[in-house]
Amino acid sequence: MNSAVKSIFFMSLCLSLILAVGCKPSIPSGWIEYDHNLTNSYGGFEQTVRVTGNIGFLSSDAALTPQSSMYSGSGKAAVAISGTAGECTISGSGSNDVSLKGSEFFGKIFFNTTETWYSPASFTVICPDSDPLEVPLPTVTIDQKISFPLEDGAVFVQPYIGAAGSGTYRWILHIGDM
Repeated sequence: MNSAVKSIFFMSLCLSLILAVGCKPSIPSGWIEYDHNLTNSYGGFEQTVRVTGNIGFLSSDAALTPQSSMYSGSGKAAVAISGTAGECTISGSGSNDVSLKGSEFFGKIFFNTTETWYSPASFTVICPDSDPLEVPLPTVTIDQKISFPLEDGAVFVQPYIGAAGSGTYRWILHIGDM
């Protein structure tokens, strides 16, 4: 048998084994730790937004890899807001709703997350000689794609990019029970 025929034979054999047996997730459960640190600065305005929390996920059997439903979970991440605007101070809090679906392929785990930011959230502005002003934040939905090597403690980082923004979005994979 020449090498091309051997390769086709072995690929066909592997595919038929996958179809017959199905693919099993490598881990039964885990969680993704959120640790975002975002800063917006413009003129005399500076605001820091911290997003922290743990979003658990469970595995489910899948017929073929990759499938977006091999891992799934949902939860809330806490939002803390602080900053200044001239002589005024800014402080607030809220939460982000997070749902995730993931798949595994060749030693990597891939998640699609849907994050509903500021669900709800607001901040209060306190200025000298003025009554405090509460400002509700509009809800925004963001879809993210994150990936990790299949290792406990693996980190995925993306920069926070904006005209007046700096910081990082940071996710940490934890394997096992939360």
